Amino acid sequence: MSNDELRTIVILRDVIEKTKTTLDDLRNEEFSKKVITAIDYLAK
Repeated sequence: MSNDELRTIVILRDVIEKTKTTLDDLRNEEFSKKVITAIDYLAK
């Protein structure tokens, strides 16, 4: 995983936890499956 992907995951995990944004919203924005999976794992 690249540093850019890791930064994206950390930032978007916070977005998921602190806003009404959902993983489906991120999927609709076409983030990679790898990024979505990591966010889902960390958010639990």
